Amino acid sequence: MLTIEELSKHTGLSINFLRKCQNKIGDILMPYIKRGNKNKLLFDNNAIAIFNEIRHMKEKGFSIPDIKKGLENSLNSNKTKSSSLSQTENNTELYERIIELEKRHAADQLEWEKERSDKAHALEILKNELKFLPEGKSIKELNNDHFLRQKELFKQEKHKTERLRILGSLKNLGIFSYKKKQNLLNALEKLN
Repeated sequence: MLTIEELSKHTGLSINFLRKCQNKIGDILMPYIKRGNKNKLLFDNNAIAIFNEIRHMKEKGFSIPDIKKGLENSLNSNKTKSSSLSQTENNTELYERIIELEKRHAADQLEWEKERSDKAHALEILKNELKFLPEGKSIKELNNDHFLRQKELFKQEKHKTERLRILGSLKNLGIFSYKKKQNLLNALEKLN
């Protein structure tokens, strides 16, 4: 027996949708539904095939009333066929239907696993990218910090170049250039 959560995982249908189906087409689903402890909904394993069929109809755009009609027609045609077929033919048809539903279920499982794997991979990529964001800063904030650091480095480089120019000028001045030396020393002092 499956819980509604397990049935949701197997079929890919939301729990809310499964509850709507149980409320609106419960008379068709009744053979597949039991009540467990604390009146909890439990579904037998055959419910997976029925709900996979419901999911296929839903994907084609059927509303719940249309799904109910489709299931009723399917069940009525199966009843008509089974009354006209011998027991062996009926068993063969049921066996083929079960195999078809199991194949569909397996294909759905593979698709679900691939989707889950793709999402896990995307999540891993995002986690790795987050490692490069220090202190929880946004990319815009990081770019701004980088710009300010570059601006400060440029300013420091400019001061260094100016200091070297002033020192070079001081070395080249003769002994009679006291006023020029004083101006250059003042400029050098302002850079510090």
